[in-house]
Amino acid sequence: MPSREKLDLKIRILSCLLVLLIIGCQEKPISGERMKFFSMEAFVHDQDSLLTLKNGFLKKILTDQNRKEERTIEDPKWAAELEILLEYELDKNVNQGEYVKDSSEGMLVYSLRAENTRLDIKEQKVLYSGSGDVKAIYTLKERKNWLYRSRSTLEVNLGPRQMIRSYKLNFDKKVILLDPEQYSIEVIFQ
Repeated sequence: MPSREKLDLKIRILSCLLVLLIIGCQEKPISGERMKFFSMEAFVHDQDSLLTLKNGFLKKILTDQNRKEERTIEDPKWAAELEILLEYELDKNVNQGEYVKDSSEGMLVYSLRAENTRLDIKEQKVLYSGSGDVKAIYTLKERKNWLYRSRSTLEVNLGPRQMIRSYKLNFDKKVILLDPEQYSIEVIFQ
């Protein structure tokens, strides 16, 4: 009898080792892979370099419900003018696993998973030309709670040689018991 018990114990141990070996040899799940996002930080850095070499100027147009104001800036600090775009950066560790990536010919879309409500950027679309160059970037950012709602959209348009032509930010804010506030800022690079 003691030998039969030893044999059963050995079979159980070998079975457990075999199961562990099978589990260990399985491929890692895809969800563990790092998703590659369009890097707004790299884009801003590249644009700062290109615009500095071009030595151009820019025009800013601020529009709200009651007025429209234009201003031309002859010698802008390009990095400062592009800095607001960094608020629309998806390429951060906190965003890993939180977005669904969908691509079709000429477009790449990152959409926030429906169950996630804590991240502000809800969607980002990157449009490509036939040659693979980025033509435009559209980003939707939204925050809300029971007192406050803020929604902004960013539209970046690029021209030849991947140089930024313009960007436009549209803002829509609503605080409970106050009138809604809407305004836009358009920056045209020349």
